[in-house]
Amino acid sequence: MDNVFSLERFALLMRRHFSLYFRTYVMGALVLAGGTVLLFSLLAWLASGRSGGVSAGNQITVYLLVMYGGLILFTGAVLQPYQRPREATFNLLLPASKFEKYALTWLLSLVFYSICANGIYFIVRFLMVQYWEGQGLAAESLWSYDRLLVKSATDFTPLHMFIVVYLLVHACGLLGSIVFRKHAVLKTALALFVLVMLYRYINALLFKAWHMPNVEVTQPPLLPFLPAYIQHQGISQGVGLDSGPYWAFGFCSVFIVSLWFVAYLKLREREV
Repeated sequence: MDNVFSLERFALLMRRHFSLYFRTYVMGALVLAGGTVLLFSLLAWLASGRSGGVSAGNQITVYLLVMYGGLILFTGAVLQPYQRPREATFNLLLPASKFEKYALTWLLSLVFYSICANGIYFIVRFLMVQYWEGQGLAAESLWSYDRLLVKSATDFTPLHMFIVVYLLVHACGLLGSIVFRKHAVLKTALALFVLVMLYRYINALLFKAWHMPNVEVTQPPLLPFLPAYIQHQGISQGVGLDSGPYWAFGFCSVFIVSLWFVAYLKLREREV
């Protein structure tokens, strides 16, 4: 078991990693904070002409942009040191198991990033709200936005969907980081965009073939097995399985774990 994972060895590996990349992480945090400030400034500029001020829904939009955007940028680069010859040789020769090296990158890109990104967002939001109030611009409470917790007929909420998509983006970013040798972030983002477009197009074709050719799919399911919304003869309705969300969570869970495992196997190949 010690050959696979040792807590003492893992702690030393983590300490060494932060000693080398601490400045890089600080710079990344400052860039993320700057991007958040820019998004909030744009939001305030758009809301300045409205009497309602900055709505909670728009603040949630900024939150999602910050979290997802930062996730793909950070995760898409987290395994890049194993792609550069000099750094790769040094990292691969470290006295730690392959699993420990992968576990460190997984924790950094998912847990560590999520904690830091949430902290940055809420700190920046607090400072921006104080500034807005001083300028006479009202801002709704973030917690007044309850649409993320609205349940559908199958007990599925938008919050569940955002969490699943968040993990999907992380898994794709992690795999892209070790698959693409150069410009991994850009290539991973482009591959994700193409796959999403293909998925939506194929879903629309399948629903049309399943029901009738003249059905218009107004909103394909964001995830497999979730309901789709169609329009036929001027009537809009949702179509899906009663247990669709459970199938969706099951399918996505297997898919996400599979991507994580493939990324681990690709990292092992670097050490062969």
